[in-house]
Amino acid sequence: MRLELAARPTCEEANRSRWRGQPHHMEIWQLSLSDPRSRTSFWIRYSLHAGPDGGLSTARLWFSSYVLDGRGGEVARYVEQPLFLRIADQEVFALELADGRLTSQRAVGRLDTPEGEVSWDLSWSSQEPPFSLLPWPLLGVAERLGRGAFVAAPAALFSGTVRIGQRHFELSRAPGTQSHQFGRRAWERWVHFRCSSFDDAPDAWIEGLAFPLATRPGFLATCSRAEVCSTVLRWNGRRVSLEDPLSLVGSLARPTPAGLLLHLEGARLRIRGLVRTAPDDFVLLGHQGARGKGSLLHTEVGQAELRVEERSLLDRRWRETGRLLADHRFQWEYSGSWTDPRVGRKMLP
Repeated sequence: MRLELAARPTCEEANRSRWRGQPHHMEIWQLSLSDPRSRTSFWIRYSLHAGPDGGLSTARLWFSSYVLDGRGGEVARYVEQPLFLRIADQEVFALELADGRLTSQRAVGRLDTPEGEVSWDLSWSSQEPPFSLLPWPLLGVAERLGRGAFVAAPAALFSGTVRIGQRHFELSRAPGTQSHQFGRRAWERWVHFRCSSFDDAPDAWIEGLAFPLATRPGFLATCSRAEVCSTVLRWNGRRVSLEDPLSLVGSLARPTPAGLLLHLEGARLRIRGLVRTAPDDFVLLGHQGARGKGSLLHTEVGQAELRVEERSLLDRRWRETGRLLADHRFQWEYSGSWTDPRVGRKMLP
């Protein structure tokens, strides 16, 4: 894939599968959305993993819901299914499982769970162009490693239906996002964070990825600053990319017992604050890492209170120009050694 396509992909290019029979390859397509009317959030994921011989090892369909009205309907389940991949070099992306289908504008699927049948039929649109979550200074290295992370539909609006047992959710223009990640080797630690709509700034959105520079043990992996954080956001009607070299090493997204600590700094824009997340707000997706000791945690209902500061070329002092508040709809997921034993919900087959 040429670097100009990686930096400015189309929606179909951002979603296109990169699996060509290479061993240990993995791909993830996921949807993340919140319905403000029912105060419910949904996370849907389609994934495939290739075995050591390059053949398809597993294909999974994942679903989790976060229901805040106390009426039930919280589910965290996945199922392995046969996969029919007919997207190799075609212009139109389409992924098919036995009980699921995904394109760049629609997602359909169903799971049989102890809570009852779970099904969804969702479509979406976005006025924002797709982009790579891997910053442009690292695109060349990422291309050689066969790795990528794209947001195919940032700040999208979702419509359709979700059914969880006897509960029926009718969605209309619910804010969310759709993304695609792929690669041969997973980072030992990373944080992916996003929010498609804020309380007092409905047109603002943010999406970012923090990850280590090194993928293998060694000097870089042990350096305290061997981690970068790339962020793209819309604020005050303009789109800002914090991915220049100084922003990458000067920003951080760090899990803490209280939630996700963010310090995102560019040349003229800085965002700081905490996304409060209680242990009950997480779903434990599983364990990963070289020895299986790392945790993979996900939430759709973080409470964000972020301070936005700006400065000019002539005046280098930071001045607060606004706040970004999100009541139980800031999404983030984490993989690494940090965990919280109080996390009660687990993703089950």
